[in-house]
Amino acid sequence: MAPVFDTPQGRARIAEILAACKPKPIEPHSYQADGIAASLDGMDVLATMATGSGKTGFYTFLMLVIKAISANPSLSLSNITFPKNPAMLVILPTKALQHDMNRSMTEYGLAVNTINEDENILAQEAGRDLWRESIEKYDVILISPELLTSKKFQQLLDHPLFFARVCRFGVDEVHLINTWGKSFRNAFNQIGFMRVRLPSRNQTFTPLIATSATIREGEPKAQICKVLGLEEGKYKLIRRSNMRHDIQLLFREMSSGIGGKVFPELAWVLDSEDRNTHTFGN
Repeated sequence: MAPVFDTPQGRARIAEILAACKPKPIEPHSYQADGIAASLDGMDVLATMATGSGKTGFYTFLMLVIKAISANPSLSLSNITFPKNPAMLVILPTKALQHDMNRSMTEYGLAVNTINEDENILAQEAGRDLWRESIEKYDVILISPELLTSKKFQQLLDHPLFFARVCRFGVDEVHLINTWGKSFRNAFNQIGFMRVRLPSRNQTFTPLIATSATIREGEPKAQICKVLGLEEGKYKLIRRSNMRHDIQLLFREMSSGIGGKVFPELAWVLDSEDRNTHTFGN
């Protein structure tokens, strides 16, 4: 199919929709617009770039555009449509990442539901059922790979109202398929099977958005593509440098004994303001 949103007219429409967003207008980076346009056209997207350079924006801004078109179909081009009350399912490996993405998406006005062990306990104490709430209530549902094989998740997918809403599938930190997936978290190798469990439209899987800061060429990328069902030439690859120019590597020789209790050589760490510091001993 010829591109619709991945054209000058389509890019202009994306920019128009995001500029009108509340509570604040959005001007995406050009590479974010690349991914959004490709996904709106129904392509899978695999993106790698530095941490902090806007990976969450792929999911957030895409969902905002989809919601706008769903609510007002006249904003679409070439009769591309999305379900009423659309939803995106995003897989994240840790609770901290789930929390960060939830906070970021919420700031842009999306309704986000994070489902993990901690959140389930809090919800139950408050008499809530996060799975049941996800059927119709949230724009984005964030879960861990292990929950993909749970009975509760299967019941959610089996519900026709939720199934009809799912229009995009996201996987963050997708490089972990090559590391954790081979060792202590086998669930990462099951992520690809999700594609056949999600809705198919026009004889194609629900479009995928997969992101990471570290996708090496060769076997690592090939394994990721194999697990996710990405065929060469049939998905959009966005590759940017993962260089972090805001990170410094400092080497300090210790004169204090390792068995001591006072380390004046590290005093500068405590005196530093407005920076995150990780200290490693050799």
